[in-house]
Amino acid sequence: METAMNLSEAQQITLEKLMALIGHEQVAIIMAQGPDALLARLEAFLNF
Repeated sequence: METAMNLSEAQQITLEKLMALIGHEQVAIIMAQGPDALLARLEAFLNF
């Protein structure tokens, strides 16, 4: 899945792990909510 945002290396790795955990379809739903929503969830997942 390609994003139009510039993600840091840590965020890109986190996105890949999140996709593996919850699936591409669920990540697409999060991405549809906008870049702020995606970044907030990535940061939360990084801190988990």
